[in-house]
Amino acid sequence: MDNNKISPFQFFILMVLMQLGSAVVVGIGMDAKQDAWIAVLLGMVGGLCLFSIYGYLGKEHPGKHLFDVIESIVGKMAGKVIGILYISYFIYIAARVLRDFGELLITTVLEDTPLIVILMMMMMIIIYAVVMGLEVLARTGEIFAPYMFLGIFLFIIFVFVGNLPDTRNLQPVLEQGWKPVLATTFPNVVSFPFGETVVFWSFMSYIKNKNNILPIGL
Repeated sequence: MDNNKISPFQFFILMVLMQLGSAVVVGIGMDAKQDAWIAVLLGMVGGLCLFSIYGYLGKEHPGKHLFDVIESIVGKMAGKVIGILYISYFIYIAARVLRDFGELLITTVLEDTPLIVILMMMMMIIIYAVVMGLEVLARTGEIFAPYMFLGIFLFIIFVFVGNLPDTRNLQPVLEQGWKPVLATTFPNVVSFPFGETVVFWSFMSYIKNKNNILPIGL
């Protein structure tokens, strides 16, 4: 992947698609009930703060990979331990998202298909994308993004055409006070999906124009 380079726009598209991802499937902030929208907004603020840190460290250590930066900050031994923890975290997230989408497909359109078959087919596509490299993945994201945005736009239109939104469902606001909202926001919503943008720290060294990383990410 060392020869792969992506544009700031491709970086942006990958971030958007990743943030939508399984968050659309499982829903976020539901523990806050009718105040879920407040929890999501607060989580977004936390996510912006986290990415600001990622962007700053990426700018201070240009061309260095995530694990190289960690080692330069905390030392070689501690850096390797933290690196292993990050790798374990990435594997866990990938496995969980894979299972989420597998369960979604079984529930909706592939009821009679064994779960293992669906997961194996998805894994084959993932392996192919990894082998082809980051640049191909980014270009694929550019191709599929318009269709996903169109789907979201049509979904919103149909929801309003069907007269489904009802602001009374948001009331009473903060019925139980701030405690349930904050408990949902930190660490749940901040870590998922916003905190997962830490994976893009690994991609920063492959962006052509690194001066635009922070504003585009935010």
